[in-house]
Parts: sequence; structure tokens; C-alpha cells
Amino acid sequence: MLRLRKVEIEGFGKFKGFEIEFREGLNLVYGPNNAGKTTLANFIRYLLSEAKAEEIERYRPWYHDVFGGNLFVETYEGEKVINLSEKAHLIDRDLFDLSSFLSETYDGKMEKSVDRKIILLFREKYSNKELIRNIENALKRGPSIFVDRKKKVMDEIAEIEEKLNIWKERKKEILSLRKEKIILEKRLKELSKDYEYKRKKFEEDKKRRIEEIKKKLEELEKEIQYLEDERRKRSHLRKASVENLKEAIILSEEISKLSKELNELLKRKENLMEDIQKLRASHEDFLRRAGDRSITEVEVRLKNARLLLDMKKREKSISIDQTLSKVESVLSEISEELEKERYRLESLEKDLRDIRKKTRRDLIKSLLF
Repeated sequence: MLRLRKVEIEGFGKFKGFEIEFREGLNLVYGPNNAGKTTLANFIRYLLSEAKAEEIERYRPWYHDVFGGNLFVETYEGEKVINLSEKAHLIDRDLFDLSSFLSETYDGKMEKSVDRKIILLFREKYSNKELIRNIENALKRGPSIFVDRKKKVMDEIAEIEEKLNIWKERKKEILSLRKEKIILEKRLKELSKDYEYKRKKFEEDKKRRIEEIKKKLEELEKEIQYLEDERRKRSHLRKASVENLKEAIILSEEISKLSKELNELLKRKENLMEDIQKLRASHEDFLRRAGDRSITEVEVRLKNARLLLDMKKREKSISIDQTLSKVESVLSEISEELEKERYRLESLEKDLRDIRKKTRRDLIKSLLF
């Protein structure tokens, strides 16, 4: 029994560092033309049978110095390793060539001639008739065995071809996917660059925008502070105006009182005039009744009475004029103060309206831009 288990080729023909293992049963080596099937077969043949030096030298590589290899076989004695430097001669060369290296255009006639050659070869080399008969019987069964094996091999080849076609389609899909992957990676790289550029630009714009907003907030805070100050001033002015109004009301009440006093004085003046008229009438009546009295005495009394009346009139007149002058002066001062306060209030209201408009415009601009 001889079973081939493994082939290791260090350097032989086109093979370098090549290794293949064989399983139990039928092993099929499949490949396109010039793939190295014949080279592999010759390597096995040369190691199992006698080989000529020139045959082996034909497979010495030209492009490197490594030449040789090992063949792992299993015999009835156990496992054995054979290399090119050894001459195992496990199988007769002629028998091995006839039984193992058939033509690819194999037909029945050739098969029978080969069978006869094998039998003759054994008869010449071996004297064991029983062994020869066993070989003859095996060769007679050979065609049917080979047909079955051929069918099995063809089925396996068909299955392999089907799988190969599937793998070819998958290879096309994989190549297409690889192309798409390259395109997508390129696109992703472009998008990454674009994203990085836009991110940096966004960060710069955001930073600049934050600075602008901070400045606007500072300006708004200043304006708010200014408005708050103006509000306080206005509140103070309002309080002052209220105080002035209170004072004006008090002065108005005093004026009203003075007016009443003035009216009373005027009435008293009228009463005094009436009294004077009555005194004149009494004086004339007295003169008529006095008759003989001394005119000088009467005149003196009359002068005294007139002086007294004139003094009273002057006192009353001076008092009334002073009071009226004082009232008119106070009224004039109050009117001037009220006019000043009214002008100041109008000016403050106008400034406040302008500030509100400006603040509103700035807020709208900051929100839009």
C-alpha cells in the first residue's frame, strides 16, 4: 500500500515555497493551462520512481537558487519522507508511467494496450503468478471503475465550476463594492475636509459674534444705566414739582386770604370815606350851630381832624399797596417757577423718547445681525 499524504516544494519549476496536502480517497488538482499541474505531477513521479538527471535539471529554477522539496508518503512500513537527493524507487518507472500518466484523449483501445503492457511488465519483473492474476483482475475491472471515477470527477468539476462561477460573480460584486468603497472613502475625505473647514469657520464666526453681542450688551447696560439715572432725575424733578405745586397751592391760599383782606380793606376804605362825608356834613352843621364861636378855634380843630384823617388814610393806603405788591411779586415768582418746571419736564420727556427709540433700534439690529 502506498498513500501520498503531502507535497512540499522548496523550488521546482515555477513553484517556490509551495505546499499541498492530499486527503483520503480521490484528490483532484484543478487549474487553467500553465498553472503547474504537469510540473506538480512530474515532481511526484520523479520522487516516487527512477528519474534521469536531465529530466530533473529541466525543472531547476532560473530566477533563484533554491531547488528541491519533500514528498510525504505512507507505506505498510509507516510514514516516510522522500526528497530529490534520495532515490526511493518505490514504484517501477515504466509501470508508474503506464498506470498513472494516461493521455488526456484517453479511449478504450489505448486503455487495452496499456493494460497489456502493464501485465507483460509484471510478468517480466515478477514471478508471483497469483499477484499477476490479481493485477489482471483489477485491470479488467478498471474501465468501469474509471468510468465511475470519471463521472464522479466530472460531477465534482461541475460543482467546482458552479462554485467558481458563483465566486466570480461575488468577485465582481466585491470589486464593484471596492470601487464604491474607494469613491465613498474619497467622498468621506472631502466631506471631512469640508466639515472641518466649516467647523473652524463656525467657531470663528461664533467667537466674533459673541464678542459683538458682549459689546452691544455693554452698550445697552450703559444706556440702561443712563436711563435709570434719567428716571431718577425725573422722579426727583417730579418730587420737586410736587413740592413746588404744594408751595404754589399754599401761596394761592395765601393770595386768596390776602385778596379777602384786601376786599375788607377796600370796604373799610369805603366806610371811612362815608365817615368822612358824614364828618364834613357834621362840620358844616357844627359851623352853622357854632355861630359865634371863634373861627380860629374851629379851623384848628378842623385842621387837626383833617390831619388825623389824612394820616389814617395814608396808613391804610400804604398797608394795602404793600400787601398788593407783595402778592403780585409772589404770583410772578410762582408763575416763573411753574414755567421753568414745565419746560424742563418737556425737555426730559423728549430726551426719554429719543433714548427709547435708539434703544429699540439697537435691539432690533442686534437680533437681526
